[in-house]
Amino acid sequence: MPKPNQSFNKNNKFIKNNNNNKDRNNQFYKGKDNNDNEYENKSVKQKENNQFKKGNKFDNNKNSSFNNNKKSFLNNNKNNHHNNKKFDKNKKFIKEDDQSDDDDDDDEVEEKAEIDPLLISKETTIDEKEAEIKINLEPVIYRKQDLFYFERYFLNAPSINLTETKELIIDTDDQIITNKRNNIEEEDSDSDSDSDNSNNNKKKDEIIEEQFIIGTNIPVATSVKNSCLPQSFKTFFFVLQHSTPTKLQQYAWPCVLTGHDVLGISLPGSGKTAGFLLPMIPHCQDRIKNETIIPNSPSILILVPTRELARQIYSISSKLRKHFGIHSLPIYGGVAKEPQIQSLQGGIPHILIATPGRLVDLIDMGVLNLNGVTMLVVDEADKMLSMGLIDQLEQIKSQIRPDVQTLFFSATFPSSLQTIEATWLKQPYIRLKIGSEQLPNQSHIKQNLHYVTEFKKAKKLLKILPGLTRNNKTIIFFNQISHLRSISKRLLKINVEHQTIYGSLNQMEREKIIQTFKRQKEQRLLLATDVIGRGIHIDDLDLVLNYDLPSNLEQYCHRIGRVGRNGRKGEAISFVSRKNMQLAQDLVTLLEENNQTVPQEFKKNCNEFIGTDFTISQSNREKKKEMIKQRKEKQALKKQQQQQQQVQQNNEGEDEDEDEDDQMS
Repeated sequence: MPKPNQSFNKNNKFIKNNNNNKDRNNQFYKGKDNNDNEYENKSVKQKENNQFKKGNKFDNNKNSSFNNNKKSFLNNNKNNHHNNKKFDKNKKFIKEDDQSDDDDDDDEVEEKAEIDPLLISKETTIDEKEAEIKINLEPVIYRKQDLFYFERYFLNAPSINLTETKELIIDTDDQIITNKRNNIEEEDSDSDSDSDNSNNNKKKDEIIEEQFIIGTNIPVATSVKNSCLPQSFKTFFFVLQHSTPTKLQQYAWPCVLTGHDVLGISLPGSGKTAGFLLPMIPHCQDRIKNETIIPNSPSILILVPTRELARQIYSISSKLRKHFGIHSLPIYGGVAKEPQIQSLQGGIPHILIATPGRLVDLIDMGVLNLNGVTMLVVDEADKMLSMGLIDQLEQIKSQIRPDVQTLFFSATFPSSLQTIEATWLKQPYIRLKIGSEQLPNQSHIKQNLHYVTEFKKAKKLLKILPGLTRNNKTIIFFNQISHLRSISKRLLKINVEHQTIYGSLNQMEREKIIQTFKRQKEQRLLLATDVIGRGIHIDDLDLVLNYDLPSNLEQYCHRIGRVGRNGRKGEAISFVSRKNMQLAQDLVTLLEENNQTVPQEFKKNCNEFIGTDFTISQSNREKKKEMIKQRKEKQALKKQQQQQQQVQQNNEGEDEDEDEDDQMS
């Protein structure tokens, strides 16, 4: 039995044999050999892979290894299933336009959300329940000596040596971090900030570097500028137009970058998507650099329960292509398979986002394999288990190498998740719980959402503000000091009296402003950052306005929780723009659970410009128009049928006359 041209040294490091690399023909062996380890304990049927198509539509100079797979490992891989099921490459597919390669030209200009036209254009619903798919994939057997080496550790910090599974419970009201010398509520991202602020920011960066989770040497990334994070984090975080990482991201990023398996438990809207997407950047870059891209297999797999979530993640991951040459693609059930198969034949992406049922189906057809997956993400794991998708998940797990880095993200921690935790996550892993397990019920607060383009928010605020503050004590929340200062200057020009409070003020100044706003009835308006987003009680506060939405739902609840105290009525207004694509879907769900009415026009705008998938119900007027249209179509069809019958009768009459003439002659 020939052995692959690879070996492991004392430190289990992979040694690459350049001379024989081109000729290596990796196979996953059947049966059991005396030298085999724990990775080989079953025998399986194998099938030849479809060769990686040369005409790769993902051709990009930034990623030559993705398109030149002759230099990749396992070039002649024989690991697909069911030899008797050859995929018909000559099959005619529905003709679709290729995925657009155009990138966003200007973040300031409002445009429709980027959704893959190849997948959406033929959105014919199919009666397909993923939990009922009856496919049994043969498990793939991996031996340690057959596996190529991949880098796991991308944290810019001393090696994290965990000897046992670590549970980290982070209470957002009490950060359990050490060596913290100053609170950091927000940072001013203005490039034209004064020298004092620049010096303060430098000091903050120094403080950030000294923060660690108590009981470990795992750092806390309270800023993307933290030296423990790769430079790519800062680049992509600002592409997403975010200013400060959410609490989940601050703790999850360093944990994932250690290479250990991670179970992250956090409420919806806590930034889980960016929490696992950003660590994928160095992981993919390393695979590309070392030419370990496997034919017909993604490098990273993200499993999601619904197609809506798959689209939502893709709307963010698609931006990785422009900046890092990392390609992604969503596949999901409920739509025709052919366009997705055609897209995958054009080139398997680095990151595949998939619902379990459709993925199992395409693997069974031989369209792709999972031999090269080295990072696996299971998003909304609790929802998947409640939907009965455990069988599909187990089948998918059987196709992936056993040393894959596995990340589970979930809003809750039910018993079903606790049951599979030990079998899916490798010891030692990290269990990370962020904040409370339930969001408060705030149905007593009237909550309104307004879709506003980012560059029209100031104009919108100045238009509605006089009517709001006439009889209401109001706080307007901002994420960035630059936005707060800009609005403050505009208000001063039109003689609107107000106060401002933000993190760079000293504690004495903050206390003075808060007490003045509380006690003086003539003080009607306060502009603030999240320095007073929680814990501040102002009994006669009537209105909260979110000029910038916070990055997570928990902070949203804290902000609007400033009103409606002690039985008083309260109102909250929030501006929503494209920057809030990650939060919009969960926010609308939260409001509807709180018995709030979300306007149909708002949902339409979100679907068109953000890429959400809200169901739009018809108004009575629209329903009436639809009924009239259907009635007219029915009448037209009936008239057409009558005309056809009349023509047929006339033809029959003519035939009878001809027969009579023939008889008489």
